Amino acid sequence: MDLNSRSQERLMRVTEAAERLSLSPLTLYSWVSQRKIPHHKIGQLLRFTEEDLAAVVERVEAKEE
Repeated sequence: MDLNSRSQERLMRVTEAAERLSLSPLTLYSWVSQRKIPHHKIGQLLRFTEEDLAAVVERVEAKEE
């Protein structure tokens, strides 16, 4: 992914990402603190990309096989 497409990528808030993963926001915060999910910090704010969430889904699905 080049720099221009990276800058165009939409960043999701914790509530949006938690909803997309069918998790509570508290669980998502816990995963961030345990480094179980990639994320981006902007100041004190946490943000997630679709790519971040897809990586988590892939890992979970791989463990279930």
